[in-house]
Amino acid sequence: MRRFSSYVQGYELEAGSFVLLVFSAFGLGFWLRGNVVGLVAMLVVVPAAAVLLVARLSQPRAVSQPIGPHSQPAARTPSRPYLVPRELPPAPRGFVGRLRELEWLADSVAARAAKGTTAIAIYGAPGIGKSALSITFAHHVADRFPDGQLYVHLWKASRDSIDGLRAYVIRALAQPGEEVPGNEQDRERRYRELTRDKAALILLDDVPASLDLGALRPGGHKSVLIVTCRDDPGRPDVPARELGPLSEREAFDLLRAVMGSRRVEREEKQLGELAGVCDGHPQALRVVVTAVAQRTDWTVDRITERARSLPLVTPADGAPPVRHEQAFDAVYVMLTSDEQKALRALRIFAPLVPFSPRELAAALRVDDARGGRLAASLADAGLLELLTSGSGTPTCRARDIVVRYAAYRARAENDPEPGVLLARVKRLSRQKPPAAGEYDMDLLLKKYGTFKRASEAVRGALAAAREKQDVSWEAAACIALAELNCDLGHLTAAEDHANRALTLGEAGGHARPLRCLARIEHRRHRFDAALEHVREAMRIAVAGEDRAEQVRILGEQAFVLALRDAPGDRKEAAEVIETGDRLLRDLGTEGERLRAEFGWRKGNVAFYARDYRAALSALDEAKRQAAQHGQPWFGAWIDQTRARVALRTEAFEPGARHASEGLKSFTALHHRFGAAHCYYRLGEIYLAEGRAAEAGTALRQALESFRNCGDRWIEGGVALRLAAAYRLKGMKGEAVRLQHAAFLSYRRLDGWGRTTRNAARALLRTVFTRRSRTRRSRRTTITTKRA
Repeated sequence: MRRFSSYVQGYELEAGSFVLLVFSAFGLGFWLRGNVVGLVAMLVVVPAAAVLLVARLSQPRAVSQPIGPHSQPAARTPSRPYLVPRELPPAPRGFVGRLRELEWLADSVAARAAKGTTAIAIYGAPGIGKSALSITFAHHVADRFPDGQLYVHLWKASRDSIDGLRAYVIRALAQPGEEVPGNEQDRERRYRELTRDKAALILLDDVPASLDLGALRPGGHKSVLIVTCRDDPGRPDVPARELGPLSEREAFDLLRAVMGSRRVEREEKQLGELAGVCDGHPQALRVVVTAVAQRTDWTVDRITERARSLPLVTPADGAPPVRHEQAFDAVYVMLTSDEQKALRALRIFAPLVPFSPRELAAALRVDDARGGRLAASLADAGLLELLTSGSGTPTCRARDIVVRYAAYRARAENDPEPGVLLARVKRLSRQKPPAAGEYDMDLLLKKYGTFKRASEAVRGALAAAREKQDVSWEAAACIALAELNCDLGHLTAAEDHANRALTLGEAGGHARPLRCLARIEHRRHRFDAALEHVREAMRIAVAGEDRAEQVRILGEQAFVLALRDAPGDRKEAAEVIETGDRLLRDLGTEGERLRAEFGWRKGNVAFYARDYRAALSALDEAKRQAAQHGQPWFGAWIDQTRARVALRTEAFEPGARHASEGLKSFTALHHRFGAAHCYYRLGEIYLAEGRAAEAGTALRQALESFRNCGDRWIEGGVALRLAAAYRLKGMKGEAVRLQHAAFLSYRRLDGWGRTTRNAARALLRTVFTRRSRTRRSRRTTITTKRA
């Protein structure tokens, strides 16, 4: 406000004139009431006056300063020749209790000059809350150390040596451009100087027992060093205080902060016993009460009873078990058996060292997808942290207290020795990149049997490639996933993987991802874009003398041309098929496994050319080749196409048999998209036979699957067929709704859907015309009766 008032000082005249002008203009407008002059006064004069005033205010003008014996220049914040380091992590949320420890820390910091101490320590069991306490206190007193607050977690960084820590502090507090002294003596001297002359707070978290704290004491009383460790440092010049479990009052404060006061008061006795099971351990107590608050199906009494019934491990000397090792028992009993096994497997991983869910899966001997779900479940329970590595792959890490508990619980459950689990993880690390052609979809499906298992295996290989930063391996896995997803109807995921393979792979290996992109584009009915990809892929395959890939590209090209059906496309498609046949003959035995796929393409081309006899001949031969070479996935697609040809030739019984055989094969392969195509063919056949009920059942199943896959083109076609089935059943309202949805879907798409879109529009026009005629006739009847 002061700055604004001083800025507008001296402009009272201009402001008053503007206000007067505004009132005059509005007065003139109201006086003339709709006259053109009044309209001009309100719409022209007022904006013009505003523009003039703004121009006047924008002119530079000296601001008068008060002059007198008491006037002083404004105080300025003293500048520093370096960037002040402020490295403290965020204060932990929901921190409760520890008032005595906070007071002790405050007294120690305040009396450091009188007592001659510049370093203080907090020690205690792992996970007892040392880091939370020290970070919270550091935030409270940060303003007393304006020259910087430094934080080093010795599990996260390699600054565990005295020399490295001194160099780190020197870099943080020294002036820009100052180099760290080379020898140890000069480095120690400079460290002492900086910590003597500057008021800095240095927090070292989780300090190992081997670190000499005396060598890191600040050189003067302006700075302070706070350390957290697991054991008493045992130094008279470093005051230390042990941090124990939460008191009963503090534990209830934590319970109220997480669960709310009402429930704590209602179940005070039960929650007190639960806090006793957790032994006042803050991390375990927070995890378990969070789980109890979320899991309404678990009562506190049930958790406490189950936790107390868990087997214990008695040390060899007969002493009672260490209580803090049992702190997570209340969390453990709420896990499923698989999650408990996964938790016990964490004992083989180093604390706070990232590991991948694949390694956890290998240790448990489950697939990668299951390992990822188990890791996510443990993270939801607060027992793991999920991170993302620089390569984009997910990683996990566990705190030391969780790893210790996993080892304790594994001993109690008589689990296998850690060496067995470590051997499984080491075998995973020895996984090698695939040989040339190993990630071909045909070979993958022969090896794994189903699309689901093949996809999981390739996703695991992709994660391994990213962990090892093997670009060529990652590119091979990406193109394999692109082909699998494209065949399954997941076009967006397939496109992402194909483009990623193009980015990573060498130019000579781009033919396969380009062919996959062409198939994606033809599924979307973007035929011109598909042909561009095909031609580029063919150019690369010819340059690389990859004749097998050339055959596949030719089959895709002929299929796209047959679908586009522009003038000259049928002839060109026939020529492309002839070229592919010649290449197959030249390949000999090498091209045997390509005959089923190319025969299927050949049958489709003949089908779209309306040469149904040639189509059946090509498809029958392709089916024989697929059975001979053990390719049930191609056999299923061939059966689906044979059913389509039979429908066009009105051979309904053989068509239904072919569609049923394809449906059975697709179901065994876990191929929902292909099964939906077979349901679609069955529904069309039943509809042609007038069996509306059976047609409606099959078409509804197909429509649901296509909606999940996101193929809008075929979804619209199925919706129109289902609408026809509803009409046969007399369900006109449902039929109109489906036809309208198909019309809107086609309207959002381009290309080949124009004919179908027009058909949908014609159907809608017919329906609405009939409805309007019915309403008009009803109105006429009512009017006649009234007359």
